[in-house]
Amino acid sequence: RLHWVEKEGGVFKVEQEGDGLTDAAMEEWGAWMDSQIERRFGSAENTPELTASTLNFSRNDLGDDGVRSVVEYLRQRKIAVQMVKFFKNNIGDVGAWAIGQLLAVAREPVHEVHLSHNRITEQGACSIFEAIARCKRYPYHMDRS
Repeated sequence: RLHWVEKEGGVFKVEQEGDGLTDAAMEEWGAWMDSQIERRFGSAENTPELTASTLNFSRNDLGDDGVRSVVEYLRQRKIAVQMVKFFKNNIGDVGAWAIGQLLAVAREPVHEVHLSHNRITEQGACSIFEAIARCKRYPYHMDRS
């Protein structure tokens, strides 16, 4: 489920593909994440900047409310995300809008977003594109030196 990538740092992966997660479960996910962070770092002042190299919530039963819960958690705690996977869920246009907000305000640019096999219409896709265009952070060019 949660794997810390670095021995002591704040980079982690969440792999919850196919775990049967619902919107109601995601309301509790933030509290669970907080407990994992506290277990690793103790007090808030000891917690470094956190980065999710992968957040994989694919193949679940997540809808708009579940996505909004995750996005709000990440935004409030200023957790950077490199790759987010929500494919094969039940996400609609409101969830797409929330993902657009994550892309626009995340501490660092998001590298990959996987959203296929959801209920996102043209309107939802446009809300993501509009959020990206407004924030002017993309295209993201990684320094390869």
